[in-house]
Amino acid sequence: MAVGMKRHKLVRLVSTELFFICSIGLVAGMMGSIPVIAYYHFHPIEMTGSMAEAYAAFGMEPVLPVAWRVDYIIQQAINVGMIVVVALVYPMYNMYKIDLAKDIRR
Repeated sequence: MAVGMKRHKLVRLVSTELFFICSIGLVAGMMGSIPVIAYYHFHPIEMTGSMAEAYAAFGMEPVLPVAWRVDYIIQQAINVGMIVVVALVYPMYNMYKIDLAKDIRR
């Protein structure tokens, strides 16, 4: 704003940058986690020793399964998207309330 950029253009620029950074993070997180989830879905963690005995005492199989459901993945993407929107609101609010003359003097 000190070099002549309008407030609304600055807000649009910063929000676009933050949106793309968060989108890249979301996609990278999904691409990194899906293979791990798939592996543990097909090769569940088997409990041994006292944990296996505790599971057997309660009538459960001594295995720690991992759920492979698309709706879980989609719901997590939606949750992260909502967190991103909340995280975008604070910087946008601060940009609108900047008093340029006062902040330049500091």
